[in-house]
Amino acid sequence: MKRNHILRTIIATLLCLMMVTPTMADVLTLPSGTKVIEEYAFYGNTSIDEVVLPEGIEEIGDYAFAESGLTKINLPSTLEEGSIADNAIDKVKGVEVTATYGTDAYDWAVDNGFIADA
Repeated sequence: MKRNHILRTIIATLLCLMMVTPTMADVLTLPSGTKVIEEYAFYGNTSIDEVVLPEGIEEIGDYAFAESGLTKINLPSTLEEGSIADNAIDKVKGVEVTATYGTDAYDWAVDNGFIADA
């Protein structure tokens, strides 16, 4: 079981890293089937403007988008309580975070000050 988790982690990280280089367009669209964004996956990547996450994503790790150029991200409803690290979008000023009201992702965004609770 642990071996499968390690393999899944390596594959997910490689997929994410292959999607972004400093010269790519500002919008990062992760492929369907992506389940995990590993810790530090896009840390400090200032070429990212918007991230499109697929439905089905299950986890966003520590500092995944921290100190990046991220300005817009929508959190899919498949992100459950505890599946987004509190510091996943750390030190990113002015980022627009959206999520469907009533989901755990929405609650995370409210708890972390990205969405003002209605």
